[in-house]
Amino acid sequence: MVEAAYLGVMALLAALDIKTRSIPNWLVIPASVLFAVLFNNLFPCVVMLIVSSLFFKDDGSLSGAFAIGGGDIKVVVLAASMLGWVTLAVFASAVICVKLYRRILDNHDPVPFVPFILFSSVFVLFVTKAKILFR
Repeated sequence: MVEAAYLGVMALLAALDIKTRSIPNWLVIPASVLFAVLFNNLFPCVVMLIVSSLFFKDDGSLSGAFAIGGGDIKVVVLAASMLGWVTLAVFASAVICVKLYRRILDNHDPVPFVPFILFSSVFVLFVTKAKILFR
């Protein structure tokens, strides 16, 4: 049930990222706090905030000239609030998928990052049979 709520929030964020290229704080911040409290994943949230901010903020090759933005980083924290440490794998697979997408289509325009995090999260939840095993 909680996994469905998480995927619903992520799907809405992905649609908003594709359409408006922005992530609304009114949705992502309360959802992150709720899932972090429910699953006691505060420490993975802090670690993923630091990792995503330091490692990708200046990398112009990920999502165009501006790299991933602050909204994308907040969505990574949302994923960590639900998935815990598995978010490292989700994040890495999303980055790889974006890079493959851009290389295959020879696309150098900015790419919405949230849909790739959503698809990686769905894969992880299905592989673990909708149970969060790696906390």
